[in-house]
Amino acid sequence: MRARVALPLAAVLVAVAVAVFAIVTFDDGGEVADFGVPPPQGGIALPGDQGLDVGEVEAPAQLPPRDATVVSVTWEEVAGWIARENDDGRPVVVNLWASWCGPCEREIPLLNETAAANPDIAFLGVAAQDALEDARQAAEDFGIAFPSLHDADFDRVAYQLGARGLPTTVTFDTEGRMVGRVLSELNERNLGDLLDTVR
Repeated sequence: MRARVALPLAAVLVAVAVAVFAIVTFDDGGEVADFGVPPPQGGIALPGDQGLDVGEVEAPAQLPPRDATVVSVTWEEVAGWIARENDDGRPVVVNLWASWCGPCEREIPLLNETAAANPDIAFLGVAAQDALEDARQAAEDFGIAFPSLHDADFDRVAYQLGARGLPTTVTFDTEGRMVGRVLSELNERNLGDLLDTVR
């Protein structure tokens, strides 16, 4: 009789341990919930690994338009774009992509569909590690239906967000804090988990 009780109890304990390990919530220590592939252990720490607060970034007075289509910008302009959306009470999903990235292209239909279904959340694409003209053509070819910018410094935005490759998708809550990140291709599950960090 004890064996019957021990097995379900052990399964519950394992499930709780896995859930605690897999989901880390943002707190004052600046932790970011990583879904999917975690950042490498023992590697170089990037700014986004411990969370970011766009309120701490000095944004320029002139920001890219809300409906930008692959406009070349700096990290400070991206942070300002996010902060502007936060001022309107909207959390932000930022997707890093490139014209040469097959997984980036594959996840765009899911991002388009999710953005259309969640008008209370701002979606922003940022082409990184890409030439401006290639990014503009890819945005058209991929059918990106949400605003998209181009990292004028090649990969500074990706560096700030803690990306180790493309695609990478992150979330910012309405306070401008980075709270979630997927360091791999999106699917319905990990995108759902990511959106839960800002709902």
